[in-house]
Amino acid sequence: MATFTTEDETYNNDNDNNSKNENISSILPTLGKFEDLNLIKIIERWSSLPDLPLEDATDIEKEKVEILRANVLKAQGLKEPPKGTWKNHHYRKGQMLCYLRARGGDVDLATKRALECIDFLNTVFEKAKEYEGYPQSKKDLFNQSEPQGIFGKDKRGASVFYYKYGNSDRGSVVQRVGWDFFSCWDWRYALYYWDTLFQDGIENGVFLQGRTWVVDCEGISYARIIRGRWLAPKQTGGFPGGEHPMPEGIKHCFVRNTPWIVQKVYNWLKRFLPERTQRKVRFFSKSDDEKYLEALLKEVDSDQIPVCFGGTSKIKWPYSNGPDLGNVTEDEHEKINVSTIETVENIVQPNSTCLVEIKIVSKDINISIEALNVNSGSKEIIVENVKITSVEGWRSFRCQIPKEIKKEKFVPGEQSFKLMVTFDNSFSWLYGKTVLYRFVLLEEEVLEEEDSQNN
Repeated sequence: MATFTTEDETYNNDNDNNSKNENISSILPTLGKFEDLNLIKIIERWSSLPDLPLEDATDIEKEKVEILRANVLKAQGLKEPPKGTWKNHHYRKGQMLCYLRARGGDVDLATKRALECIDFLNTVFEKAKEYEGYPQSKKDLFNQSEPQGIFGKDKRGASVFYYKYGNSDRGSVVQRVGWDFFSCWDWRYALYYWDTLFQDGIENGVFLQGRTWVVDCEGISYARIIRGRWLAPKQTGGFPGGEHPMPEGIKHCFVRNTPWIVQKVYNWLKRFLPERTQRKVRFFSKSDDEKYLEALLKEVDSDQIPVCFGGTSKIKWPYSNGPDLGNVTEDEHEKINVSTIETVENIVQPNSTCLVEIKIVSKDINISIEALNVNSGSKEIIVENVKITSVEGWRSFRCQIPKEIKKEKFVPGEQSFKLMVTFDNSFSWLYGKTVLYRFVLLEEEVLEEEDSQNN
């Protein structure tokens, strides 16, 4: 049960306390919180999204959208958008307008970008699905540490994204749960972000071009900024073309309580943001709070803004107020000191999935993972020569053990595999490395597969 602290009281986020927040559903997205996301339902909804009218599009943009859609279909060898699949949403006029604006109205560049984004969305869904296989403890720790959420509606009818950046310590939290987990969470949240915006658009009869962001820097420290500084370049490094594949998700961004250090960091950070996004960001210092509220109230009514962001909503902030990692201990793990090359092993059953989690205490090291069939002696390479660094925290490697032997015939010690993890520090003749590691059997996936076989 998660306990969050608000400015005036502490309350528990469970069903027994709904009386304290009885109208909370009125300020949450129609589909609920991120934790309620159902990927199968998203796939179903996106397969039949209506082609809504465009919001604030010029006549020239409307003409270009039609040309762009025709170009994309032609490049894919299609006569019309595919039906009965979530990929159908790519071809909505509103989505095409996003691609068009992402390239400054240039139809040829927008065609190229649309094709890149459409192709990459397969990876987004795969990563979002992969999130489901992680232990619940990781999900709880991260979701209870993220001081952000969607709350209320703006005057257009789009739900608003609020983020207590000053209370965030995402760098530390990601190091605790691991970069690979965070990457899956981030892509899953992107689907949630757009799915809720699509539903807002349907309710208002128009394709809403982005949502309003409100960011509060109160409480930020230089140390927290430095701890999270590595995330942005690593994230954009995984985007197609170094740019987010789901563009135009921001309408306005109001950043309040900004000290000089935030302005300085933003000057470094904005290199990872498209110029069109940079133009949507407005900063307000502590002394500019009246100007902040004046600007925000032009877009969002006061009763739709949480009190902690300067509004008058009667609904308490229903999300985390930031991490408290002091009370969180590391899960059990093993430790090994590596001078040159060391290998650790773990017996696993065939046709299972094992999560190998690794954390190097300082600097970097190369790792490889193999599955050895103890009967035949054959090996299958699962991960080959990947470098991990200390700044990334825990790294997770999902290992699908070969299916040569059916589980119902499994005899421990006779029919099994060895999962062999090799730590290679041979490139560093001067420094030995300390590595933490653990093997986690994803039992839920095994049970799901058994159920499917029984049915």
